[in-house]
Parts: sequence; C-alpha cells; structure tokens
Amino acid sequence: STNRSKEGQSHPLPQPEPLAVELPEDDEALKELAVQIGLATDDLLPPKDALFPEIPIFGQITALEFVVLALQIEPTPLKPGQALIKQGSTDKSVYLLSHGNVQVKKRQSSGEDILLTEVRAPALLGEMSLMTGVPRRASVEAVSHSMAWKLDTNMLQRLAETHSQLHNELDQLFRQRLVNNVIKSSRLFQELEEDKQQALMEAFELQQVSPGSKVIHEGEAPSGLYILLHGAAEVWATAEDDSKVRVATLTEGDTFGEFSLLTGDPTTAEVLLPEGGTLFHLPAQSYNDLLGHIPQLGEKLDNLMETRREILNDMVAPVEADFEELDEAWLVEEFEE
Repeated sequence: STNRSKEGQSHPLPQPEPLAVELPEDDEALKELAVQIGLATDDLLPPKDALFPEIPIFGQITALEFVVLALQIEPTPLKPGQALIKQGSTDKSVYLLSHGNVQVKKRQSSGEDILLTEVRAPALLGEMSLMTGVPRRASVEAVSHSMAWKLDTNMLQRLAETHSQLHNELDQLFRQRLVNNVIKSSRLFQELEEDKQQALMEAFELQQVSPGSKVIHEGEAPSGLYILLHGAAEVWATAEDDSKVRVATLTEGDTFGEFSLLTGDPTTAEVLLPEGGTLFHLPAQSYNDLLGHIPQLGEKLDNLMETRREILNDMVAPVEADFEELDEAWLVEEFEE
C-alpha cells in the first residue's frame, strides 16, 4: 500500500524455481505436504531490510482497494516460451507481471521476429488495449516460469458498477502511465523542466482514431500538433504528376503536423492511421498560447521540421524524376523497406 516504509535497500523480487515433488496418494498426506509447502517461505521472502518494489497501479491504491481488486483478477501462470500476449490479437486485457521475466517481440512484414525489450517483474503489460481498439502491436512471451494477473474489460465493468471510485482511479492511473510514457519517448519533452513538461502535457487533448481515418488532409488549414501514442501512422505526399508517395511511417512517440503549424501554410501531406490508434492533439491556438511560457517548444519544432523537410525532398524528388521508369509494385516495395 501507499503507507509502506520508505527506508531500506532495493532488492529484486525472489525468483524461486518450480517445486518438483512426488505427490502422495493419501489425502491426509497430501494435505500435510500442502501445509509444508505453504510454510516454506525461505526462498520467497526478500531480505528484512528490503524495500517493497514499486508495483504499477497496485502500489498506488489503498489497501482496501487492493483487496477488492485482488478478488477480481485472474491468475495466469506461464511456462518458458509460453505466449501471454499475441501480436495482432484484439483482446482487451492488461496484465500485472508479479514474478518472472518476459520478452516483447514484434514480427516484421518479412516474417522475422525482432526483440524489442526484456521485462522483469513487477511490470504492467498491455494496458493500451483498454483504451483503444488497435490490434496488439507486439507479442509477449515468458522467458522463465512466471506469474501474471489478468484484468479485462468485463472485470473493470463490474468494478464500475460496484466500486465506481476504484474504477475511476484505475482509469486515471492508466492514463497517467500513458502520459509518463509519452514524456519519456517523445523528443518534444526532452530537456524541458518538469513544470513545463506538465504545462505542455495538460494542453494536449486525447483522441481515439478509428481504423482507416485520415487525421490530416493534404491542403487543409493547420489543425495543430499531434503525438502518436498507440498505433502506426502513414504520411503520404503528392508528387508533381499527382501520384501519391508514402514518405514516412510513424510509430509511438512520433510527432506530426509541425510543418503547417509553424509556417501557417496549408498542410503539405496527409496522415492516416490504417488500424486506428490513440493520439495527443495540441490545437493551433493552444500552441500559440504556450510559446510565451515554453519558448524552447518553437525551437524544437523548427529542428524537427527541417529534418522532415529534408527527408520529404529526398524521397519525393527522385520519384518524380524517374517515375516513368518505375512500376507501382517497385515503389511499394521500396517504401516498405
């Protein structure tokens, strides 16, 4: 709970190996063995001076709320190599990894799996599924014998009906984790003081985008700045012969919309989210209001715009010059690499 001691040393959670015992056939002997196993805690307890680890979400609610939540969540034991989350699935659930290690992998269009990161308990996994309908963008599988605890939308709906305050608090905590992830991953927030990070974040509006939607239409008035929170976005520009050229694919933490926001000119490209996703949107007027308080914001966007302009010119110009010699299949293949 939130009133635990703050003094002590940090230690990793104990990671005991699974027990290998021969189970007796006699019921009484089986009960006695179960009691012995339950009392054998030497390998399960951290040192006496150990600080409790910071447990995502669960460590930020009261003891009573923890009990209510613990009675609802579903245990999910994992063996090495077993999948917890599968890329492309649309299940709406989040997992608290309490013991063990997992790997986060992403399958490329070529069929190759790349390792994104390895996560050690305690950790929260897959929370974006509660806030968006975008299919899972990566897979999670156990490295060692592990234990995870599942919360899904059905359970959260029951909480909303019986413990509305806890439901609202969980929703706020999930959203705060989302904000923290943006601050860590987006170049826009790097090197800003904490109070300016907070002021900037509060000016953004959360938006859910349905699959196939265009967030920015080419040639329209500036609508503001966007940060991609979850999902993938494609940026398309029009060449001189009116053909469409995909100039970029954006992922979590990337920004877009800065061209027209800084220049005041109509947008020079269109941005769409094929599978939908979640965005933070800073309206143009809010951006202008922030410049007096955060002058570095304009400089950061200027630098980003120049980098993007160079990429755009490098990709569109060669295509325009040699377009007659290329067929459409070649173009698609090149831009997907």
